[in-house]
Parts: sequence; structure tokens; C-alpha cells
Amino acid sequence: MVAGGDVPRDLAHFVLEAALGLERGFWGCVADGVVFPNMRHQQSAAARQVLRACAEALAVAEAQVNAIHFAWRRGERPIHAEQLDAMLLRWEALDDGASLLLEWPLATARDRRQPPR
Repeated sequence: MVAGGDVPRDLAHFVLEAALGLERGFWGCVADGVVFPNMRHQQSAAARQVLRACAEALAVAEAQVNAIHFAWRRGERPIHAEQLDAMLLRWEALDDGASLLLEWPLATARDRRQPPR
């Protein structure tokens, strides 16, 4: 993605889904192995099952995150605007060819299946 001017949509979704604790948004589904059409990988049967199971929650998360992101882009101060502000600073500070490495902070299906230690 090209840097500058705004937090890219997928990055904004990552920030907001994590801040809102949305385990069944786009990034939670990706963490559980879902492969969306614009990705270049094959989707497993298990991942297709996850996508079917979380389709409704995914749609709700998409609407919620879009509303916050678009309000922030208009200059409003919605919930979690501070996290978007901070990510914008990180994004704008990137040199050409540099990247951000972010770790999904919420539980995945794999984490939920494993017994606590």
C-alpha cells in the first residue's frame, strides 16, 4: 500500500477491530485461516466453515468499523480516534519500501481450542 495522507482501509480495520475487541471482523477471520477473494492463497475447508459461521458477525463488524473510520476521516473524533491518530503517525513515518509488522492481539479459533496452561 502506498503511504501518505491517510491510514489505508485494511490497516484502519486492523486497528479498530482490535480496539473494539471484534474477534469476528475481517482480521479475526484472517487469523482463523479465512482467505478472502483478493488474497492469493487457497482456502481450506476449515476456513470456509469459519467464514460461514461468522458471516453475520463479519458484516456487523464491517459496518461498525467503516462508520468509525469514515467519521475519523471527516475530522470527527469517534471512539478510538486516538488509535487511528497513532497509526497514522506510524504509517506516515515509514520510509519507501519499509513495512509495519502487527500482531493480531485477540484470540483465534486455534487459541480457543487449546486448553489453558
